[in-house]
Amino acid sequence: MFSGPTENCGVEFAELMAIVTALEVFIEAGWPNNIGLSILSDSQVIIRWISDISLRPWRWWKIFRKLDGMISMIGSMQIAYIPRREIKIADLLAREGASRVNLFKAWW
Repeated sequence: MFSGPTENCGVEFAELMAIVTALEVFIEAGWPNNIGLSILSDSQVIIRWISDISLRPWRWWKIFRKLDGMISMIGSMQIAYIPRREIKIADLLAREGASRVNLFKAWW
């Protein structure tokens, strides 16, 4: 779970950075070889970008390279689409993050 400020960058970039942060938290917690990871996203665009390298925008290539490196460290991972209305906690954390100065991360 995490929440933090974002630049005024657009929804795709914000979702991409949220997935990168989720992977960082998962790896920092020491879980990559112990349990699988499921990421739920309300962005079908981001899911396609992660799945198909040829669709990725060049301007964020460094971010995707970092993302691919982290994914390769995780034994079992899946990413799936879920409509925004069904991810209530994510909406709450996104709204809370808008008022934060620093990134908040927690795991248990």
